[in-house]
Amino acid sequence: MASDVLGFFQHRAAMALLNHRRLCSGANSVTAIATRMHHLIQEAPMLAPSRLMATARFVPLPIAAQVANTVLKQTLRIHPKLFDRLGEYRTARFAFIPNDFPFSFSIRPADRAMTVMRRGKLPMADATISGPLVLMLALAEGRVDGDALFFSRKLLVTGDMEAVLALRNALDDNEVDLVSTISRLTGPFGEWSAKALDLVRRDALEKQGVPWN
Repeated sequence: MASDVLGFFQHRAAMALLNHRRLCSGANSVTAIATRMHHLIQEAPMLAPSRLMATARFVPLPIAAQVANTVLKQTLRIHPKLFDRLGEYRTARFAFIPNDFPFSFSIRPADRAMTVMRRGKLPMADATISGPLVLMLALAEGRVDGDALFFSRKLLVTGDMEAVLALRNALDDNEVDLVSTISRLTGPFGEWSAKALDLVRRDALEKQGVPWN
């Protein structure tokens, strides 16, 4: 399956290069490319968020850890005071266990670094949040109603609820935008990446039946 995925994206990359001048002509080139990406997501099951997350099981653990910490460092570069409001909970350890992703994550805000492990190996934590990955990311951005997610048990919390509330308030105050954060790492492709990732994010949330805030 890994070779099939690689071949699929190689084919798409070749097609993109062949059509680059046509797609990039005019003032709305970025919008045109992002719209085409949206069509690819709908037309190709390989690009559906669920398929992309399933493919993540082929990613080596060290690479997954490097990607996660790169995104975290970029987020803290944009929001240097992100964890300041946590107070005593800066030394608490939070675990995030997606039920649809091959990796789990834990973070102790005072360390400003993330630990990544394969799913099934439960991290030690003062508070744990589990559920679909896209809902965890949306909660981190303050894009969804956290109370509704917890009440409906789409996201499950165990451990220190006060610590979770403190983390959620800190995130809400900083208005984190992970799509913007990640797209900044893509250099000259940032604007295109932001539009494409935003479409993927919205599609994933729609599939969860969660309204976008």
